[in-house]
Amino acid sequence: AGLLSSLYGLMNLFARSIGGLMSDWADARWEMRGRLWCLWIIQTLEGVAFVLRVRAKKGGVVVCVAIMVFFSLFVQAAEGASYGVVPLVSFEALGVVSGMIGADGNLRAVINARLWFRGHFETDADRVYGHLHHSCRRLVFLLVLPRVGCHVVQGRLPPL
Repeated sequence: AGLLSSLYGLMNLFARSIGGLMSDWADARWEMRGRLWCLWIIQTLEGVAFVLRVRAKKGGVVVCVAIMVFFSLFVQAAEGASYGVVPLVSFEALGVVSGMIGADGNLRAVINARLWFRGHFETDADRVYGHLHHSCRRLVFLLVLPRVGCHVVQGRLPPL
């Protein structure tokens, strides 16, 4: 059981790098717009894998572990892709933004654990968390970086 559960964490060894490499490739081809689309696509696939994980509970151990590894691949790749966007958020406050991105994930994990799992497993938590993920994923479309653009517009944007 320990080996199977460690597979999720072991994905960190390469999957985060894959997300960063995909983000860099998209940036080389389509500039910042490519990075944002890459992040959105990876997060969408992460959501699909999450839905599959929730539905596979009755599929047996092998199916559940395979889908968990598939889900973990996209979770870690999304982290790597988001780190490709971070340096372009604010050049003046790069350290602050990087620290917020790094620490924010840990804080959100604690908050989500407290919100959805209170001492016993709640069957509705997976469904609610899935909707929360898809709602947050949609927010990536609203991300506008004035110096480099957004999903639709490339380059410097006029001030609002």
